[in-house]
Amino acid sequence: MSASPQALEALTTATKSFLDQAGLKAARRDDGWIRLLFGDLSDAVAVWVLPQEWEDGDTLVQVMSIVRTGVRTGPELDVFLAEENGKVMFGKLVSDEKGEVRFTHPLLGNFLNRVELQAAIGIVASMAQSYDHVVAERFGGRRPD
Repeated sequence: MSASPQALEALTTATKSFLDQAGLKAARRDDGWIRLLFGDLSDAVAVWVLPQEWEDGDTLVQVMSIVRTGVRTGPELDVFLAEENGKVMFGKLVSDEKGEVRFTHPLLGNFLNRVELQAAIGIVASMAQSYDHVVAERFGGRRPD
């Protein structure tokens, strides 16, 4: 059983309100993802936020930042991600078959508050930025557009 449309709409409204209260300038895409930019244009980090349905009537807010795109995939990357994920206390590094490496962390939407959301966004941005050079050095790729 997924969350009701009303629960998802309430979470989306609350998420936008929390971002406004925090003074974060956000742009919402048609698919529901909300984009936030941090830093100057030459070294900006984008953090994406997505309120979404989960299971058993619950909701989630995905907080994600793309670390690198077009990286070399394979067993070495998989081992690196697994080892690094064992070191971090918050969030995780993931990759896909296209060579996109992301730092992501889900939050339970049912009890979301502004402080938790703001902290998650800041940590995800910081972690993505700190892994950018490490991933680039070992696996190549480029910064996301």
